[in-house]
Amino acid sequence: MSTTLSRIPPADDPAPKPTRETGPGAVSAPAHEWRLLAQFISDLRSKMMWGDFGTLYWLITAEGLAARRFDRARMTWQCH
Repeated sequence: MSTTLSRIPPADDPAPKPTRETGPGAVSAPAHEWRLLAQFISDLRSKMMWGDFGTLYWLITAEGLAARRFDRARMTWQCH
């Protein structure tokens, strides 16, 4: 699985589009600053499945967690 996190605009692009690093909900903290807040695996008994037996992850920065800023948490998921 491959995810593109940003688009590098060409030098002559007059109006670069926001990316996941610069737009709303930007993910700009380095990887080592993120903490796992919650993780849910697909579960056939509960009839919860994401993609092809995937897992949901909620992440928050250490700073966001210390400040109880759960509105800054981010969700991502992986599946086969």
